[in-house]
Amino acid sequence: MGRHFAAGALADPETGGLTAPEPIASAFQLADTKVQRVVRLGSLQEALAATGMDAANGIARPQIVAMNELPTSGWSSDFEGYLYGGAPVSIIFVDVPPGGGPRLHRHPYLALFIVHKGSATFTVGDATYKVGAGHIVIGPAHVPHTFVNTGPGPLRQTDIHCQDRFVTEWLEV
Repeated sequence: MGRHFAAGALADPETGGLTAPEPIASAFQLADTKVQRVVRLGSLQEALAATGMDAANGIARPQIVAMNELPTSGWSSDFEGYLYGGAPVSIIFVDVPPGGGPRLHRHPYLALFIVHKGSATFTVGDATYKVGAGHIVIGPAHVPHTFVNTGPGPLRQTDIHCQDRFVTEWLEV
């Protein structure tokens, strides 16, 4: 019959029996959504420190992200916090031409739309709002919303999603 060891338990060299389990933790390094490296450490604090995180707020060391290296889709660039050390937000940097905007959709979390340049018409639930630079539109969780650039020039805004990754339910085809 083989010997079985609990994770973190060590064999006593004199008796061959198991010692009290010792805590272990693992730190993972990801690249392109694949595990590139796994390191075993003696405690959760050591594992968090090895990844630049701490238990209190998830992120312990600053990071610099080049905006021109963010993924783009049409007229936006996307930052998803989980890809950058567990930041608890995601951000869309919008630069949409006149007449452009997303289809009707909703998210299971709150979203903020900060208009920096241009003007837009937002639909949030049953209400419609015409806004320009210097305004913030708040989209409550689960409420359908959309916007369209109704100005003569580009609409530039920052959309802050209160979650570490985008979750979108598209309501129009």
